[in-house]
This record gives sequence, structure tokens and C-alpha cells, in this order.
Amino acid sequence: MGVVIADLALRNGIRYSLGRVDREKSPRKRSSPPLAVLLLEVVLNETSKQESLDNLPIEAGHFQQLIERIERLEEEKKGIAEAVRDIYQEAKSLGYDPKVMRQVIKIRKMDSHELDEQEALLHLYLQALGMR
Repeated sequence: MGVVIADLALRNGIRYSLGRVDREKSPRKRSSPPLAVLLLEVVLNETSKQESLDNLPIEAGHFQQLIERIERLEEEKKGIAEAVRDIYQEAKSLGYDPKVMRQVIKIRKMDSHELDEQEALLHLYLQALGMR
């Protein structure tokens, strides 16, 4: 795939090496993904647009499957976020403080060493401000 991208880049006036792409017009290096930059360059370069698009290393069926999987997961993520919001609303209606609940969940994700370190820093900072 790298050889195809390098060849495509060369034909479109783009220097390509070791995952970095440079436009010959600008000496500034870019850290964007090479394929994405090449796609943009090909779209902007009207002279050899179709020839370059034909040589892009994209398998349409596989690419479409990847996109559909991402879209499906994004939908699931949205549904899960709504369910979590509903639980916080339920907890609030029962008298619990959702903000404190979020803190509890954050603390439960930490290991004991990390929690001890954060608590010590918090205590130190509050002492420095004369709050404890």
C-alpha cells in the first residue's frame, strides 16, 4: 500500500516518505494521515483526478463495511448515553446528587494508589490556600 501511495503522491507533485507528506509548494511538513492528504490533493488537482482516483488503494466494499460499523456503534453510543442520563434523572428524583454520583464513579475507576495521590494533592492544595 505504501508503494501505491508513494507512486500516487509522486504523480500529483507531492513528496511522500516515512508517513509524512509535503507539498512541493510548501517546505512545511504535515502530520496528517497520508491517505487523507492524498485524497484531498487528488480532489483539488483536476488534471489527473480520475487517473489518480482509479489508483487509490481503497476496496469499496470493505471501506463501506467499516463506515457502517462505525455508524452503528455511534448510534449505540448515543442510546447508551441517553440511558445513563435517564438513570441520573431517576437518582435525582430520589434525592441523590448527580454531580456527586459522577465523582463517585470517577473515583471507582481509579486504582487505590492513584486515589491516594489525588487525595494527598487535594489536601495539600487546600492547605496552601488556607482552606484546611
